[in-house]
Amino acid sequence: MLFGLITFGNKAASGTGKLIAGWLTDAVGFPSTDNIDALTPEILFNLALWVTILTAGLGMAGFAILRTYHLPRARHDEILAGIRRLSAQPGNG
Repeated sequence: MLFGLITFGNKAASGTGKLIAGWLTDAVGFPSTDNIDALTPEILFNLALWVTILTAGLGMAGFAILRTYHLPRARHDEILAGIRRLSAQPGNG
């Protein structure tokens, strides 16, 4: 069950990223043809601008979420002691 949820999460994240990329290319007017002459400097500038804004924004959102995770040194030491105790048991490597 866990591996199925992990796979689903990966596919959902991948699909969301592709959806956002499709919306972005439509929003900046990226041509759907193979003709490279259809790419104007304005389209490339807008694409680079939005990719930069989205990347920075999502990075800052992730940082803000991670900043709310509180792990005091004492709790960290408890977790490490538990890991060491489990790994010292026979058959756990």
